[in-house]
Amino acid sequence: MYKRQILGMVVLVFLYCPVLAVRERNVGLRKSKFAFRQSVIQTFRNRPFRYYIGGYILFWFAFTLLTMGIPYIVTELMGLGKGDVGLIVTPSLLVVILSFPLIQRIASQKGKKFTVILSLSLLCAAFFLIPSIGHWPFGISRALQGQILMALAGIPIATLFALPNAMIADLVDYDEKLTGSRREAMYFGMQGLMLKFAIALSAFFFGFLLKTFGYSSAEPLGILLLGPVAGISVLVGLLIFSRYPITT
Repeated sequence: MYKRQILGMVVLVFLYCPVLAVRERNVGLRKSKFAFRQSVIQTFRNRPFRYYIGGYILFWFAFTLLTMGIPYIVTELMGLGKGDVGLIVTPSLLVVILSFPLIQRIASQKGKKFTVILSLSLLCAAFFLIPSIGHWPFGISRALQGQILMALAGIPIATLFALPNAMIADLVDYDEKLTGSRREAMYFGMQGLMLKFAIALSAFFFGFLLKTFGYSSAEPLGILLLGPVAGISVLVGLLIFSRYPITT
């Protein structure tokens, strides 16, 4: 009866931890010399930002599409119950947690661009392998096949959460050299807007694929297509992002 209330209190405590622990410096703010419309236009005139945001949209489109499809993959492709969804995604969560120090180290040594391309290539491979579930050799169970693919996706997922904001900071520094203004709010705001666009677009494609091609064990084509569609999205995103010029 009280499980939800207890969970809510635990979440609330963790939400307040950054508020109590982080001490921000009080720095003077300079008013931007651009009006809102001009600021938006100037943001997209930033060539590195265009390559960054193009890849960002496609990466998150693919990730969200597969996230919505996981329950169907588990129940219809793997033949497991709804209660097994958590069991399948647990390896991914563990790898995500363990990957953050590794990602930070690779990014500091090889650069953020290199880290994104390397890790998202793994995500692309994992997505393209989803239709192969149930057809692996050596008698590997479908559940284990799913767990292996989820674990493979763990490092790229950690990258998607760890590096974008740091890259936005690089873009703000680059923009300051061009405009003489620091416009963090505009860049973070545009990133958030594009993220919402990617999520909305993935929801549309998710519904379209399942309704058009089927989402049951008898007609699984819609579910099977989720992996290749997401994989192609990541691949195109990598091609766009490969032109991102900031390599630090």
